[in-house]
Parts: sequence; C-alpha cells; structure tokens
Amino acid sequence: MNEKLLDAIEARYEAASPKPWIVVIPRGESLYDRPYIMADGTDVVEGAYLEEWNVEAAGQVHADLEFCAHARTDVPLLVAEVKRLRDKLALMLDARILES
Repeated sequence: MNEKLLDAIEARYEAASPKPWIVVIPRGESLYDRPYIMADGTDVVEGAYLEEWNVEAAGQVHADLEFCAHARTDVPLLVAEVKRLRDKLALMLDARILES
C-alpha cells in the first residue's frame, strides 16, 4: 500500500459521519422497513438504506451491514496501525544505517 492510497483511505473516513455507526433492522412489514446504517442512533448515514431486502438472505445482509457499520471505527484504527508500523520500520532502518 503506497502513501497515496493510504492518504485516500484516510480522507474518506475523515469525510464520513464522525460518530460510530450501528445497524438497524426494522421489524415492520412496510416496503419502507429496510435495514439501514445509523450514525450513533441519531442520523441515518447517507445512502445507507438497503435497496433490496430479501428475507431469505437476511443473515448475509446483516453480516454485510455489520461490516459496513464497523468500517467507520475499524478503518481509522487500521490506518493508524499502518502508519505506526511504517514509522517503526523507518526508525529501525535508520538505526541499521547508523550502525553500518
């Protein structure tokens, strides 16, 4: 992963709704009762409604929505870890050059 891609990922999560996201699966029978992702129980994340709700695929849909919802908190952690490891590697390489 190069720096440009890492910066692009970071820019996308910085632009997203800042609150943790949760999955909401309504229990109603209405056509409008589709699963969606909500930011911290207050704001529906733009475009987070599932367009097709198939009861037979509910388990997979729920797993997919959970994955998307957790991206809001998982991605910043992963980017921070990549940066931390890159910094650590750079320090190790610098120390190795100084020893030579």
